[in-house]
Amino acid sequence: MRAALLLLSTAALFTVSPPGAEARDATTTPPPLEAEFLADHPLAGVIVGPDGARLSAGALVEQLVDAPLILLGEQHDHPDHHRLRAWLIEQLVASGRSPALVFEHVHTGLADALADCVSSRCDLDEALPHALEWEARWPNWSMFRPLFEAAWRLDLDVEAGNAPPDRVRALARGERVPGEALAETLDARPDARRAELRSLLARSHCDLLPDEALDGMLVAQTARDLAMADAMHGHDDAILLAGNGHVDSRLGVPWILGLKPDAAQTRAVVFAPVSREYRTVEAARAVAPAADYIWFTPRVSMDDPCDRMREAMDRATEP
Repeated sequence: MRAALLLLSTAALFTVSPPGAEARDATTTPPPLEAEFLADHPLAGVIVGPDGARLSAGALVEQLVDAPLILLGEQHDHPDHHRLRAWLIEQLVASGRSPALVFEHVHTGLADALADCVSSRCDLDEALPHALEWEARWPNWSMFRPLFEAAWRLDLDVEAGNAPPDRVRALARGERVPGEALAETLDARPDARRAELRSLLARSHCDLLPDEALDGMLVAQTARDLAMADAMHGHDDAILLAGNGHVDSRLGVPWILGLKPDAAQTRAVVFAPVSREYRTVEAARAVAPAADYIWFTPRVSMDDPCDRMREAMDRATEP
């Protein structure tokens, strides 16, 4: 189930009026959840904190606002996750923050094209997705548009976070030797956590990959996490938008940030579709990626993603 997570509370109540509260009052209720599957699950819409206690959305904002580096996870094809994250960004800005937004979805080879669009606030419907080569890599642009629209409207900087795909593919195939920084990061990972990440990568690919492919995938995953950590490091106010696996506090970007000198405080939020496999917070936390906070949502589908992966692999091997 944790691998599947990798692949609302009611209106917020503020007992104290912090700076910016007046601007925030009208929108302290998160957008409604629209996903339909398991919408009646006891955890759908629930937010839990580090101690497992349930939080209101407003309390989550108040606990995030003092963390210089915030990491917001996602299931890539889940529209609720993107709309909730856009809402969180708006609330943090209303509280006085002005974060740079770092996107997993934009690799550093597109940094100049992104910078041109940021400076001109280019058209969100055609120019920006074209510049970012969106359709070639990511789910429907309309799901992610609210995040970029918030950046434009709130005058936030937007930065590329991911490693270039050709480098990632070469590392995964063992065709490129890791550079010094990547090699040091790989060496710093304890054996137990290396084995944990390797197992997670296997399960997230439905145990369909040959064993010898996993070492390369671990290197590639670490390279992507390192690129995102490098993009975040040095900022005193930034938000990473990335898949749940990348914001995993034990295995992903937060762990790498903790290796860096003068590392700023981080807080990570995982957005997790609920599952029939659990009905309590305790059971859910046991299978979810490690994070400071988990925001549970209904599911967009009950389909097994492994069925789709098997079909794709079968097609790839057809004569």
